[in-house]
Amino acid sequence: MSEPDVMATWSEAPFSHPPLANATGPFPLRPFLETWWRHNGEDDRLALVATDAGALPLRQSDGRVLFCGDPDLTDYHNPLGEPAEALAVVAARFPGTGYSFDSLPDAAAVALHAALDGGGHAHAVTSDAVTVVLELPETAAGWHAQLKKRDRHEMRRKRRRFEEALGEAQLERRSDEDAVGLFADMHRTAAGAKGGFMSKQREDFFSDLVASADASVDVLSTDHGPAAAAFAFARPDGYYLYNSAYSPEAAAFSPGIVLLAMLVESLIADGVPRLDLLKGDEPYKLRLGAVPRPLYRIEGTFV
Repeated sequence: MSEPDVMATWSEAPFSHPPLANATGPFPLRPFLETWWRHNGEDDRLALVATDAGALPLRQSDGRVLFCGDPDLTDYHNPLGEPAEALAVVAARFPGTGYSFDSLPDAAAVALHAALDGGGHAHAVTSDAVTVVLELPETAAGWHAQLKKRDRHEMRRKRRRFEEALGEAQLERRSDEDAVGLFADMHRTAAGAKGGFMSKQREDFFSDLVASADASVDVLSTDHGPAAAAFAFARPDGYYLYNSAYSPEAAAFSPGIVLLAMLVESLIADGVPRLDLLKGDEPYKLRLGAVPRPLYRIEGTFV
């Protein structure tokens, strides 16, 4: 590679290195980040850097250097390859500039901490959000057995009640525009901030994720029509559940729980190793048997 430098267009940056930390889905990769940039990066300055050893997809926003992908929409940040040389390039370009690197899994935080120490950049490492991950066993029976007795009973009761009221449940994975529109319409019916989240701009972003970053929509339906939907990234290393919604007509019959239970059983049948429920440690995730995965934030100023 020629002399590394900070690049200002995605086409210039050869992001061919593998992510440093394992099991972080599409979030550190170019298809997701470039899609995020098209829909959300208009106020920022792109600062991509790639060397023979690694790459960092960064941006300058409000006078600070940040990862591409805001933390509300990007569940993991993760350097590609070893970050030390790329970080030195960024520091030389932005001396005296503050930086904040959020949503780092353990291995990524350790590597960035070491690279910053090596460059003499004082910084603080703090706890950030958590993601919640369910490592999937080989059989659905094995998953049921690892649940707490109360949670197992409650999940079965809700599924039985759902099917008694609405009919047999079916799960279908789709990647068409109508499926994204169906998911977005369900999302807008939610109360409070969740319903307000799905603006037209956000729907366009989700649609582009399907077209450009291999996202898909799993739709839970009965004879009464669609009841719930999961927007996710189905990848070889796991299923990353990005967002979900349900129909208000089915709300009284726990469609979200039924959707999750059927997703887990379907993923196990397909041999998928894990279900990543991403950021947020809501109790319903933990009742599925998932466990928190801590994330870290590193902040400081380049010397």
